Amino acid sequence: MKIIRKSIYFFLSLGFTICLGTFCWKLINLPLSKNVIVGNYSLNNYNSLNDVLGYIAFITLPILFYVAWKFFVEKKTIEHFLLNIKFKNENLNNDLKIYGFYLFFVFFIIIEFLSVQFSVNEIDLFHEGARLSSAFKSKLDNSLWSGSYISTGIIYEILGPKYIWKIFNIESIGLLRFLDIFFVLVTKFILILLSLEISKSINLNHFFNCIFFICLTIILLSLTNYNSNVDLIKFREIPVLLTLLFFIKSLKSKKQLYTPFVFISFLAVTTFFWSIDRALVLNLFTIFIIIFLIINKSYKNIILIILSYTFFCIFFYFYLKEEFLFFTSNTITIFKEMSEINGFIHPIPFSDGANSSRSTKTILLILISLLISLSFFFDEKRNLSHRFKISLTSISLLSFLSYIYALGRTDYTHLKQVFGFPIIFFSCYLLFYLFHFVHHKNKFETYNNKKFLILLIPLITVFHLNFNIDYLKTLNFKSRFNKYIELADNEFLSKKDNEFINQASFLIKDEKCIQLYSNDAALLYLLKKPNCTKYYFTWIIGSKKNQTDLINKLDNTNFIIAGGVIDKKMKLHKWGPSLDVKYPLLTDYIYKNFNKELIIDDRKFLFK
Repeated sequence: MKIIRKSIYFFLSLGFTICLGTFCWKLINLPLSKNVIVGNYSLNNYNSLNDVLGYIAFITLPILFYVAWKFFVEKKTIEHFLLNIKFKNENLNNDLKIYGFYLFFVFFIIIEFLSVQFSVNEIDLFHEGARLSSAFKSKLDNSLWSGSYISTGIIYEILGPKYIWKIFNIESIGLLRFLDIFFVLVTKFILILLSLEISKSINLNHFFNCIFFICLTIILLSLTNYNSNVDLIKFREIPVLLTLLFFIKSLKSKKQLYTPFVFISFLAVTTFFWSIDRALVLNLFTIFIIIFLIINKSYKNIILIILSYTFFCIFFYFYLKEEFLFFTSNTITIFKEMSEINGFIHPIPFSDGANSSRSTKTILLILISLLISLSFFFDEKRNLSHRFKISLTSISLLSFLSYIYALGRTDYTHLKQVFGFPIIFFSCYLLFYLFHFVHHKNKFETYNNKKFLILLIPLITVFHLNFNIDYLKTLNFKSRFNKYIELADNEFLSKKDNEFINQASFLIKDEKCIQLYSNDAALLYLLKKPNCTKYYFTWIIGSKKNQTDLINKLDNTNFIIAGGVIDKKMKLHKWGPSLDVKYPLLTDYIYKNFNKELIIDDRKFLFK
């Protein structure tokens, strides 16, 4: 009875701290800075840091209560907590049959890849357009950050498209889309490896270990696919998934120096070139890894991480030369400004605001995953291996850190994309306890070839039901691929856009460059003209400093294209303020100095 009463007090108090966290989120109201960037935040007189601090308060208060309860009510000690974190030598589950299932999954994702349907949908002039136009300019002049103001990462925006065009000696929209398909394949392969490493760390017999691996792998593979822009795990998570994988692999032994830590350092540095927001998450996660190593007194591995990180920073400084300075300036500016340029106000948890229910659900799952992870080290859970505990704790921490993507852009797409890591955590946790329960109810100590077939048949069935595999398409993959990457640009355009490109190409045929004042970023690539300044992606110009910089570089510009399809959509769907509201300095300069205009459909040609 006393235990029940104590549990009731605990959960009531925990619920109270969650309510208190919600109340604190409402109270946080920092004033706007003087050098404000016009966007959804500024138009609502709202500081973007309010959401970050509110999120931290909402998560931190219940966690602080939980830790205080363990120390002061249950009389746990910090020594007890740290002792449970310290490394323990354990035997890994290395049953050969699990590798057979691993090869089975690899075979199926390759077959799925070879049967993929290539999309000929109209081009996304905004997102795809930004990558096409920046890669096109780099292909002409070999510039990187000096030639294009990068919003995501140089590999994602420029180097990926540019080098796949070079490899196949074709410059096409189809190749850009195929590159993304290939990245999805890589993501699926990493997810299978991650599932394998997690499965090898659980305390179940070989039979249930294989079932765990099969179920977890099917769940993980369903988080991403080739025909969706709203996956729970995007291919941009590749460096984060790899780092998690390397860290789990490093948990095999305490005494050895491990190359995984060199790879972790390499990824922590190079992810800035892949995706800036993922790099932030990855570097924070690397700090967690170092703290874990400090607790375990693994000083050689700490030194290895620090030296490797320093080496890669110095290497890229000398390798990139002048471009490295443009990289650092570009990256710092994006960190400072992107939320204000791109952000929406995050709904208060449990409110009736837009997307509130989805965001509240995700944040609560993140909080629960963190509390569960803490419980591993306060309470003795002998059924969980140390490696499995640390793996789950790492996933819960990545769930917490990755929510930063949604804080910067609280819409349906970004909220769905941050749901992936919580799904991975709870899939691992619940599957383990499900099979642990069944294992103790039904003692399967071994399994023979007959049981192997019993597993294999439903596995094949599930794959055919949940994955789009067309065996006939795999046979003619090469011919379909060649035909697809050779499709002309006009195959991906609407009739209206094709007409515009034909007319505009004639008007600007003698120009070396044009300047966009439109969110139709693909126009530069489609017209085969580079932007006159590095601000090719109008949406992210941002600050007055950048507006002034752009104005100072417009001297040799004769043509500006304004308006367009994306600008019209943004007004219709209220994605953000129009360009003339966002960039008053730039708007005023353009319409004073480029005062002749030619209107073609929704777009304007402005002449100096």
